[in-house]
Amino acid sequence: MIRYFLLGSLLLVFVSCFSQSADLTILFEGIRSDTGLLKIGIFDNAHDFMRKKDPVVGVKCSPEKPVTRYVAKDLKPGKYAVAAFHDENNDDTLNFKVLGIPLEGVGFSGNFNSRLKPPGFVLASFHLENDTTIAIKMIYSRKKKPEK
Repeated sequence: MIRYFLLGSLLLVFVSCFSQSADLTILFEGIRSDTGLLKIGIFDNAHDFMRKKDPVVGVKCSPEKPVTRYVAKDLKPGKYAVAAFHDENNDDTLNFKVLGIPLEGVGFSGNFNSRLKPPGFVLASFHLENDTTIAIKMIYSRKKKPEK
């Protein structure tokens, strides 16, 4: 009986060592309005991150100003990068000015701060091993028009 108990305990320890996962909490700071949706993509490779297609996690959530909190549960340990935009007009598109500057808020892990181009995967990536919290500052290229 003791032998089966020890064998079962060892099996549980062995399985838990190989099935680790982590939660990623993201704090989006500087949200300027509660309108529209915050669209978030969590990527695990450079190709998908640069195309902003096929994220490991892709979600839409309601923004809360000034900080929106999102938790991605049970991610495998590894390298990730996050890209997000605040779709204030709720048209499912990141709208741009003539020169390609976003009209809506954008944010990236690593807090890359350029209105002219997004960061590459290397600049935005981080290693996730355990439960982790990161903060992303949202960047808006223009001030919001005053409400009438």
